Parts: sequence; C-alpha cells; structure tokens
Amino acid sequence: MTSLTSLEGRHRCLVEIEEGELTGQQLTLHSTAVARTSFAKQPYVQQISRHIQLKPDGRLEQTVSMALEGQPLTQHLHITYRRTD
Repeated sequence: MTSLTSLEGRHRCLVEIEEGELTGQQLTLHSTAVARTSFAKQPYVQQISRHIQLKPDGRLEQTVSMALEGQPLTQHLHITYRRTD
C-alpha cells in the first residue's frame, strides 16, 4: 500500500486536494479540501471521491462520486478507458 496526494484544478471553477492509497491495481482518493472561485454556480461541491482500477484485460476504470450541498456522496461518473492500437 502506498499513500498519495493529488492537487487538481478543474475548468468548472473548482480546485481539489485529494489523498488516498494505491493498493495493487487500485487507486482510491478522497478530497480533503475543495475550493471554488467566487463566481462558481450552486449547488456547490462539498466532497469528491475517486476510485481508479486497472483491470486484468488492460481496461482502466474510473468512478467519481460527489457530494453537493444538502446531498450525500453519490456516483457522478463511471468511465472505462480502452487502449487502441
């Protein structure tokens, strides 16, 4: 198990700091801080969680969950990347 920190800036007026762990082929990150610009629109993001996994067949899957003001952490995005030759 390896501990990680990530700092990400988004084009949607959002910056996040995430911390997590890499275990085998799985990376799990949870936001420790979320900041936004003064002109960001509501509802505001309160928390972000990412789960990234490299599958045995080479696919890379990512699931992103978000909590908004007054709403619990729920799945926002699930994407699968496949290598093309």
